[in-house]
Formats: sequence, structure tokens, C-alpha cells
Amino acid sequence: MEFNPISENIVDYLLNVRRIYSRDELVPHISKLTGVDTEEVWSEWDWLSNEGIIAYRDSEYVIKKKCLSEVENKLRESLSAEGITADMIGSQLDHELSEHPERLSKYVRLIGSLIELYEGSWGIIFSDYEWSRDPGPTCDEFALMRIMFLGTTSSKKHSYRRYYFRRWPFDSREMLHNLMLKHLRIEGLSDIEWRLLSHLLLSRDMTLSYAVLSSIQDITEAELRESINKLKEKGHLTEQYDRISLNKGVYSPLMEYFCANVYPRFKAGTVFEIKNRIMKGFSNLYPFMCAGRLNELPGGNTQMEPIRLKTIHKSDIKEDTLLTDMARLGLVMDLGDNIVILGDVIRDIEDWIKGSLQVSLKFIPARDAFLARSILMEMFSSCESCVKIQDPYLGEDTLMIISQYVSKELDIKVLTGQIAGRDDDIADICRYIERLRNERKGRFQIMFLGDTEGNAPFHDRYVISQNRCWSIGTSLKQIGRGKDTTIVEIPLTEKDEKIEPAFDWNWSAKKTELEKKNLTRLDFEEWKVSISPW
Repeated sequence: MEFNPISENIVDYLLNVRRIYSRDELVPHISKLTGVDTEEVWSEWDWLSNEGIIAYRDSEYVIKKKCLSEVENKLRESLSAEGITADMIGSQLDHELSEHPERLSKYVRLIGSLIELYEGSWGIIFSDYEWSRDPGPTCDEFALMRIMFLGTTSSKKHSYRRYYFRRWPFDSREMLHNLMLKHLRIEGLSDIEWRLLSHLLLSRDMTLSYAVLSSIQDITEAELRESINKLKEKGHLTEQYDRISLNKGVYSPLMEYFCANVYPRFKAGTVFEIKNRIMKGFSNLYPFMCAGRLNELPGGNTQMEPIRLKTIHKSDIKEDTLLTDMARLGLVMDLGDNIVILGDVIRDIEDWIKGSLQVSLKFIPARDAFLARSILMEMFSSCESCVKIQDPYLGEDTLMIISQYVSKELDIKVLTGQIAGRDDDIADICRYIERLRNERKGRFQIMFLGDTEGNAPFHDRYVISQNRCWSIGTSLKQIGRGKDTTIVEIPLTEKDEKIEPAFDWNWSAKKTELEKKNLTRLDFEEWKVSISPW
């Protein structure tokens, strides 16, 4: 068994990506690495198939078990000879970061954007031309270094690029993560140290007086002094007279890491604590409402990305007597002459209060894909036990949303009509459904319900879980695209008494009961036969 550069890269791809549904997916990756055209890649693919190395099983291409050990041994030797090892690649990246520390921000941004594509496989998905912006170019660099793998697919409407991290014979994601931590020098930073850093990161000029830092709640003078000294030793801070400053050289990568890894945990803990304090004492609603009012009033400096914040000079605030209470609740950060209002925290508390009042509405403008992704991620991440989706028009984008945002631990039931969306390709939909069924291993089910013409007997779109329920103004595949839409959370009583029982009846009613309403329900295999032109 001898491999040339083309066949070597093909088997390397199969060993690492492991979910190959079409050989077309890997052609751009192999061509970019070897400089050959599609026909040459396919020719080498055919040779591997004829040699009995590649097989097609359960809708996936795999390396046959009987030759897996020999393939791995051959490839391990070849990769080692080419310098594709954890030590060699790690040393190369380590040297590059030492010579060009500004690259660290790109690596942090990439690590913060990763999702688990399927069990044990981490990477990132780009739709259409999103990959042309960071971290897309960084992914391309890593693909050329052979520590990431590019997979491309397309439909009539969209193109997709998936980048997978190498996980054999070494885990390149773990290697990059450890390297990033080494250069950030944040190993073992305590919560107190992160609190100090967060104040400096969110201040306008990255410098604060010692007196301001010493006023942070629940930090003793001894803890403050010790933390400042440790951060100075790591090279994060400098101290001159009574001013503590963040070194400018570490601002960008630290901010990237903070936003991607620290702030979400900090925000969740802050929101949880504020909810508890409001429930224990309604008097805490008043400082919250004042903070919300300050956040909405004109004036100050507002930023939306990467964290929703508003900076206001204290001289512009009339409610200064409440600033202490706002800070104690975690709604604002007191930075001396300025305060920073934590807009994300206020928004989450507002949504919680609205939900408690059985009113929760989110508005998504047309073509605001970023907001749409943010809301969908937040919505599906809060689901427990199961996700039931009712949508009369199924599309490839609907299935992509499910793949990206619904946890692999949740059972999924999709109820849709028997007629696909006008611009959707049936073959692409079928391939995506088969992929979800393979990836989710029994946790993904879909049913097609229709009248005599195949139209769904429902119009409203719902996402239903054990603990939450939402009504969506348009099909899932259209959110953040051509038209404005809203997502309204439904009270649990209405969900339990009306919406979920209706879904369950449509899902499990006997065929004789459906026939009385001139309805038919098809599973995936039956639906494929019904729409087949043959």
C-alpha cells in the first residue's frame, strides 16, 4: 500500500472528518493542497475504492476496518516525515506568535467561534460568503498547514464551507487552545483577577485609579494587592503612582478571550443573582428600572459589539444616589469618572420580567443575520429534554439551523407539510435529513402532514420544548433574511393546554382519525417515495 500526495490527503481527510457524504465535499481541499484538478482527485479516489481502502456504508464514505490499521501506520509515518506533528506544528505556531503577537487575536476569535459539528468533531460553518471575513481566512491558513480540513457543499440557494480541526493523530484544536493560553498567560487566573481585568478592559483608556479598583465589591485590600502583583508579573498590568493600566499589547487578545470565554459566564451569573434579589425584594426593581432608563436615554457612548455597553460620565447622571445600588446589583460598573451600563444584562432581565408577565417579544429586522443567529442560539440553548418544531414549509436552511443550534442531547421532532418551499431543492433536503438522522442517532424524527393537495393543515410556526414555547412569525429558514419577523414566547399554561397537545395529536393520531379530516401523515421514507418523479 503506497500513497502519493493526492491519495495521502484523501485518506487523511477521511480519518479526521469521518462524516463524508459526497466525494465532492473534499475536492476543493485536496486541490488546494496538491494543485491538481477535480478529475485527478476523482481518479485517485477511484483507485482507493478499487484497492478496497474506501467503502460506502450508511450514506457515508469510510476507510474499511480491515485496512484501517495499515492506513494509519502509513499515514503517521508520512505526516511525521512532512513535519505534520503536534510538536512541529506547535513549535511553528509558537514561533510565529512570538514574532507576530498581533496574530493571537485571530486565533482567539477562531477558538471563540467553534461549535461541535458532531460528537468529538469541532469546527466552524460559513454560509455563502461569510468565510471571507475572519476567522475564515485564518481557517484557510490552517487548512494549508493541514491542521484543519475544508468541506464544501452547496444547494440551489446557498453554498457552505465547513472547517474541521484535525483530531488524528493529534488534536490540533487542543494544541491551538493550549498555545493561545500560553501566550495570553492566563492559565490559572482567579475570578478576582478577571474582575480586575474586566474593569480595565471595559474602561475607555484601559487605566483606572487604585481607589476605583479598591471599591469593587467583595474584594479585600489584601486580595486586590496580591492580584495586581500577579498580573504585573504576567505582563498584563503596569502600575505608576496610583494608576493601574492594562498593557496595550495584550488588549486585543485578552478582549477576544474575555468576550468569548469569560463574559458569557460572568453575565449568566450576574443575571441569575439579580433575578434572585428582585424576587426576594421588589424594591430592587427601582434601581433596575433606573439603570434601564439610563441605558435608553440619549447621551453617553454606546457600543453594541462585542458586548452591549453604554459609558456615561457621572456628571451627566441625575440618579447618582442610586449608582451604589446599581453597582451592587451588578447592573453597572463604577469606573471612577464614568460608569459602564451592562446592556446585555439589562436586556436579559427585561426579557425575564416580560416572560413573568406572560409577554415576551423579539423583533428581528430583515437581513439582520447576526441578530437572528444570536436569538436562535439563545432560544434553542434554553430548551430542555426535547425540541418540537412545527413549520409548514421545510427547507435546507431549516435543517441547517437544527444542526447548528439544537443540542445533540435533545430529542427533535419536526412536523411539516408535504410540499417543500418554492425555491428549495428536494434532493438537497433529503440529503440533509439523512445526514441529521445519521448524526443524531435516533434523536431526530420528521413527519410530513398534508391535506389532499399536500398542504400542511396549520399555518403557525412553533418551537416547543419541555420548559419553553415560542411562536414565530415566519418559517425558521426565513428568519433574518428577506422580511422583518417576530418571535413571541408563549406562556407555559397555553403551551401545555393548547399548543403542545395539538402538535402531539398531529404527530401520533391514528391514520383513521387523520383520514376523517382528509389528512395523511408520511414518515421520511414514505415522503421520499411520494415526491419521487419515478
